[in-house]
Amino acid sequence: VQSAIQMLFYRAREAELVQDVDIATQRVEDSGVDDASAAYRRRSRSVFDAILARRFGRPDAVVPDLGRPVNTQTRALLSAYPIVASSCYSIGNNLDGDTLLDWVIVDEASQVLLPPGLAALSGARNAVIVGDTKQLSPIFAGWCESESDPPDARVDVRSLSLLESVKAMEPDSGVVSTLLKEHYRCHPAIIEFCNRMYYDGQLIPMRSADEGAPSPFKIVHAAPGNHARRLEEGGSYSQREIDIIASLEDMEVIHRGIGAQDKDASGDFVLGIVTPFRGQATELQKRVKAEQSEGNQARWLAETAHKFQGRGAGTVILSTVLDANDRSAANDFYDSDAMTNVIVSRAKDRLIVVTTYGGVRYSRNIRSLLDYIQMYYPSNVVESDIVSIFDVL
Repeated sequence: VQSAIQMLFYRAREAELVQDVDIATQRVEDSGVDDASAAYRRRSRSVFDAILARRFGRPDAVVPDLGRPVNTQTRALLSAYPIVASSCYSIGNNLDGDTLLDWVIVDEASQVLLPPGLAALSGARNAVIVGDTKQLSPIFAGWCESESDPPDARVDVRSLSLLESVKAMEPDSGVVSTLLKEHYRCHPAIIEFCNRMYYDGQLIPMRSADEGAPSPFKIVHAAPGNHARRLEEGGSYSQREIDIIASLEDMEVIHRGIGAQDKDASGDFVLGIVTPFRGQATELQKRVKAEQSEGNQARWLAETAHKFQGRGAGTVILSTVLDANDRSAANDFYDSDAMTNVIVSRAKDRLIVVTTYGGVRYSRNIRSLLDYIQMYYPSNVVESDIVSIFDVL
């Protein structure tokens, strides 16, 4: 009886919320906000185009000589291009040593090592540091081997990214920290996993699900068996998961070639294949290159999670590699909140998880992802029909 009453309450409450959403949607449509926003964008673009025409259309326009070193003509460069893009490593070589930029914006700062990050900031009057401490940190190879202690723990090059160092500054330093809550990249169901798991529900998905689009999730389990193999140089790979990925319908875009109709308007990859292990990523690259059509355009990427950070793809295929009962799945490298967060949030429209039979049980993050998909999309959990006589041995 109690369950029946609860169900009636939930249904009544759901109907109330649906009605509230419909009323709010209609109110927005009646207000003409969409038309006003579109007109504002058109006007902004026309003003921007007019400024570009005035700047570069004059016969006496000052532009840098591309045949000379850029750092010998900084004034001409900044006069022609008031906004320039550079890496933290190269900005010091591309501008003369006396230049101070009004603003320096460092993106993906959670992956920026302190030395190149501070070098970039040395040429700035003001700075904006953009990044996410819940995503992957840089690789500290070389720096982490130093035995010298820093003068201040906040500038420890062995363990802190630029973003972490800035966030460790004193509260009275005047540094303002803002969480960018609005999320535009991912399908709402995809980013909702990250939202619940890592951001305490603070993110606001701004995309709506496209009508008629494929389901945002799919799980493909390999046939029972221990398919993962250890590599002598470290890491693991799974030939079975590579074979499964190559057979997916979503790989058809690779087989026939990525055409203009497949391209993402934002310039992101059409298809991404991501895995925690370098060995698996390398073998996947070889397989995709061997099977892609002649003249295929390079709008796919098969890489490790660390290499994929900062990028996105319409469809992302995750290869988890490890076997179900592999206890190394619980180690800090594999069972990393940051790595799983990065992997899932690379997928804009669709995430396919290719994993061992029964899932990777000892990884809290991968297990949570599989449980999330199985709860909300149970019909999209399938078993691969690729088998071998050796599976029963």
